[in-house]
Amino acid sequence: MFFGRLVTIYGRSKTKTIWGDSEDQFRTTRREWAKDIGKLSLEQLEVIFDKLKRRLARNDRRFEWPDIPKILSLATEPEAYSSHAVFPTALPEPGWRKEQRRRCGLLASQTVQAVLAGRACFIEERPSHESF
Repeated sequence: MFFGRLVTIYGRSKTKTIWGDSEDQFRTTRREWAKDIGKLSLEQLEVIFDKLKRRLARNDRRFEWPDIPKILSLATEPEAYSSHAVFPTALPEPGWRKEQRRRCGLLASQTVQAVLAGRACFIEERPSHESF
C-alpha cells in the first residue's frame, strides 16, 4: 500500500527513475524498507501522506522526489505552528488607498513647511489670549 500510494502521488515516471523499471529492483526496494514501514500504523501512514501532499502543494523542494527516508521522517516531525507558516503574498494596495496616503503626506509636508517658515504653529505652541 505504501509504495502504491507513492506511485499514485509522484507518478510512475519519477518512481521508475528512483527505484528502477524492473520488477526485481522494485521488489528489492520494497523488501529493504518493509521492516521500517511495517512498524507504522495506518493512522501514522495517513499522517505521513497528508503531510507529504501538503509539502508537495507548497512546492517544497526537499520532497520533489520520492525519497523514502525523508518521507518516513514525516511521521515524527512535529506539526508547524501557524507562526512558522509561510503566508501567501498580500494583494496589492488599492488605488484609492495610495491616493489617500499621498494626500495625507502632502498635507503633512505643507504643514511642516508652514511651521518652519513661521506662517503657522502647532496647536500646543499657539499663543494664549492672555499674553496679548
